[in-house]
Amino acid sequence: MKNYLFLLLFILSSCGGYTPIYSEKKINFYFNKVNTEENNLANNKILKKMSNFRVNKNNQIPVDINLESFFKKEVTSKDKKKNPNSFKITLNVKVNIKEKNNKTFDLKYAENFNYSKSDRSEFELIQYEEVIMNNLINSTFDKLIRDIVSRI
Repeated sequence: MKNYLFLLLFILSSCGGYTPIYSEKKINFYFNKVNTEENNLANNKILKKMSNFRVNKNNQIPVDINLESFFKKEVTSKDKKKNPNSFKITLNVKVNIKEKNNKTFDLKYAENFNYSKSDRSEFELIQYEEVIMNNLINSTFDKLIRDIVSRI
């Protein structure tokens, strides 16, 4: 019994020290200007996520961004009656980043997700697609922030 108690205390003591992924110590930039070419769902969702990084804290580097992103939904298979059965949603993001010293670089991301209708109603399918799009945006945005931090 003492061994289990010792093991439990050891595990609990080693789990301390939580720090958020995007702590202020690691983020050395802020989004100064963000330009988008068109007003679509993907751009709007990314702009909403960028709002947390729009404030200058502790002498951060201003970064200007040109953003181009869009979702594409494709039918990947059909059933015997020629009704769509499985789909693929792709998020394409192109970002041009310009630092204050006129250093520029381009980043491109393509994330996709395959799914099937599998006895879902149209309403459930629309809700599921919304969840998929949000997950693709989150994944791509995390990669974007990581890449910006590594280059600046």
